Amino acid sequence: MYGENEDMSNTVQKLSEYEDSARREVNEQKMELPKALKPETEYPKNEPMLQFFEYAHLNFELQLISQPFCILASKMVNILPRNPERTVMLRKLLEAKDCAVRSQLCKG
Repeated sequence: MYGENEDMSNTVQKLSEYEDSARREVNEQKMELPKALKPETEYPKNEPMLQFFEYAHLNFELQLISQPFCILASKMVNILPRNPERTVMLRKLLEAKDCAVRSQLCKG
């Protein structure tokens, strides 16, 4: 029993060190993200739902979470025909993005 607790403690310590290292690396590289989509220039005006995928207003950590959803939503709007199923797809993708952001913010 004691050995298992010690192993768990070592694993937790290693994960914590890895997380700290990864954060330092991100800060050192000063990673740049693409700018958020602008309604008047970047995506079709006929799809107002894309405004909810913008992420420039978020802090860097949350931008890392939100950016892939923004890119995917924009690509899908350009590929798929406008119809009720595309709208449902965008709503569900938006819901998934919101869940991912809340997951990152979750304190417990």
